Amino acid sequence: MSGVSRTYLLKLEKDETSNPSLEVLRRLADALDITVADLLGAPTMQFHPDDVPLPAALRAFADEARLGPKEIRMLASIRWRKGDEPQTPERWRFILDSLTASTKLDED
Repeated sequence: MSGVSRTYLLKLEKDETSNPSLEVLRRLADALDITVADLLGAPTMQFHPDDVPLPAALRAFADEARLGPKEIRMLASIRWRKGDEPQTPERWRFILDSLTASTKLDED
């Protein structure tokens, strides 16, 4: 799924001195559906409402669902017509679930 050869994966797993590129780390993390920080064992990134100006309902949903930065950026990037922006965490959940399902369809 990552496009990284099995031989190279084995080398990364066995050789503590291996030094994969950031691109390889990103591809591995994407294939595992985790962040590069998680892959490297770094502290998990936490969402802080003050980091990015977000609508209140999205901020509440992000906190409740413990969304990662990737999901928050994706949802925050949606441009809504005036008055159409989701007003509840439940509506944001529906939108995230729909986008996730759509992405899985594209992968098949």
